[in-house]
Amino acid sequence: MNDRLRNALEAYRNLDRTLKPVPFADAREKALIEFLHGLAGEYGKKIAFTVIDANGEMNFNIEPSRPGAYDARYGEELAEWISMVPRRCGIHPTDSKVLPENNWCRINHFDVERLLNIVAERMPVLDADEPASSLAP
Repeated sequence: MNDRLRNALEAYRNLDRTLKPVPFADAREKALIEFLHGLAGEYGKKIAFTVIDANGEMNFNIEPSRPGAYDARYGEELAEWISMVPRRCGIHPTDSKVLPENNWCRINHFDVERLLNIVAERMPVLDADEPASSLAP
């Protein structure tokens, strides 16, 4: 498990639930954003900037390795994790399996939180020198 993912899970776990609603929401959003970046990073991917938008959704868009490249893909392992929660790749949300060759979707922030809890429960904490390929869900 990479440091960014580990730190995001820890930040979420340690959220001060006694905060007023707005400061709590800000801290929660920051933890969820870091989680998405950390999860993508676990498989050598980078995602574009994301926030919780007016629809309550967060973009989970893989960036290409360099500008103009057509190599932005989730890959098998990351697609397996994303498939565990509903997400949207168009107008309607879906529970269908994410294809490894896909590279973008929108996930409701409550489902990102569900995914965070699934990952925290199922992903083993590995030493930094262990490969992410051993982390298949």
